[in-house]
Amino acid sequence: MTDKVRITVLVEKPIPISNGFMATGPVPSVTEFEDTGPPFFLDADGRKPDPLVDDQAVFFESTRGTVVLLGCAHAGVINTLRYVRELTGERPIHAVLGGMHLVGASAQRLKCTIDELRAMKIHCLAPAHCTGRAATAALWDALPDRCIPCHVGTQVEFELRATEVEVGLALPANASSAGAATIACSSGCRCGRDPLRTKRLPTTTQSDAEKAATIAAQRVPRGEPGRQ
Repeated sequence: MTDKVRITVLVEKPIPISNGFMATGPVPSVTEFEDTGPPFFLDADGRKPDPLVDDQAVFFESTRGTVVLLGCAHAGVINTLRYVRELTGERPIHAVLGGMHLVGASAQRLKCTIDELRAMKIHCLAPAHCTGRAATAALWDALPDRCIPCHVGTQVEFELRATEVEVGLALPANASSAGAATIACSSGCRCGRDPLRTKRLPTTTQSDAEKAATIAAQRVPRGEPGRQ
């Protein structure tokens, strides 16, 4: 059996990961209505607040705009999206997937977040995980034509843009190659389930060939709604 090795890389600025995928690095706080959420601390006594400066997101360029993959968005989903737009030269954001950390958000913060998301004209919103049920419902209610489910096993495909992501960094030589990216939600989400809009990966233990066959057999009506 091959031993697994975990490597931790500390970053202080945006950094290329692979094939056009970028990590934001620490996200600056610029909005007045966002915070890190419930109190987090660096010490066992709960006296030293944790600013969660290690919170970050991953993004890449699709043919229809930037796609942002959130982790938990402790830095604030709007702070994160504004920073991604700054890094990409104000390119439009096409899709945002993942935890938006709105589970404990006030009504005012939620309203401001929805207003900002609406103003950004984001085509695809996939709230998951720490977005919270109430905030997820509010997002679906306010932006029903833009939200899609993002439960465990959700698979969404994007066409990669065949140009480099310009963030003032030297990217790998193969970072500009065109292709398709498949994003699968992998943990803890309890968002709504809609088989007409998304595909679900098998949850049982299967070989890669069996998984591919299972996914291929899960034909979804209305063409390919899982493609974004």
